[in-house]
Amino acid sequence: MSELPNGGWVAPNIYYLGYASVVQFGGLRIAGLSGIYKGNDYDKAHFECPPFTNYSLVSAYHVRSVEVFRLKQLKKPDFEEASAANKDDVERNQLGNPATMNLLYDLRPNRWFSAHLHVKFTAEFLALDKPLPRRQFLECLDVPMQDEAALELSYDPTWLAILKNTDHLTQLSDKKSYMPGRNAGSSERYDFRPTKQELDEVATLFNNDFRIPSNFCQTAPPEQKPFAKRRDPPSLYYRNPQSTVFCEKLGIKDLNFMMCQSIPPGSLGVPYCCEHDGVASSNNPDEINVGVMMISLVMMIL
Repeated sequence: MSELPNGGWVAPNIYYLGYASVVQFGGLRIAGLSGIYKGNDYDKAHFECPPFTNYSLVSAYHVRSVEVFRLKQLKKPDFEEASAANKDDVERNQLGNPATMNLLYDLRPNRWFSAHLHVKFTAEFLALDKPLPRRQFLECLDVPMQDEAALELSYDPTWLAILKNTDHLTQLSDKKSYMPGRNAGSSERYDFRPTKQELDEVATLFNNDFRIPSNFCQTAPPEQKPFAKRRDPPSLYYRNPQSTVFCEKLGIKDLNFMMCQSIPPGSLGVPYCCEHDGVASSNNPDEINVGVMMISLVMMIL
């Protein structure tokens, strides 16, 4: 999955949302954030690539502040106005009642209503357990969709513009990364919500066609031995054509390429689909089509 930092197909009909991403499907706008929170790594840039150490093998799935910063650029104007009116509380993460937050965690009510929060919004929250035996880690939900909406994945133009606006924040480093902020003594841009001109630029780059191509490419070779083998050499890292196409089209840094440049040659492999023509989109006539599956640890319908 680290070959697809901006998202992509990890298998036919299974779409990974990357470290963070926003896509559209059936009239829905779906945002995702992958990973778990660990304070020691949160403010670092991404740096994990083969050969992994014991530390980087774990930190690879830790959420980073740059993804959260980018997702915050989706903030709606009405909430922005409310936040500005309560700037000090927001910056200290004290907007609302911290005591009732403890109640929320302890009681886990079916519904929660708050008043006097200076802004109105409604959200449904669902937390699932780890995917382990006899644990509640899977649930099916019915989400209303537009009747005439196309049942195909497409990029979100606003998210594409945010990626382009914040491209300078993409780094390959284990050092703490800097996130722009409101500072009275600086003229530095800190609000990267796209302007109409920036949205128009993205529309031009994509010719107003934001459909996500079905360009899955199998980069790693298929497993040849029983999975239980423990003495196999470490897995190689691959240049993923999906990342290449996406980043070149949008004109942004390619973290997959940056990682390929930084790792020893012995840890870098040749993509299987480049050595074997025709494996990129093999169709099995006996395969049951269950639609499109999306993968991310945190998902939001905006």
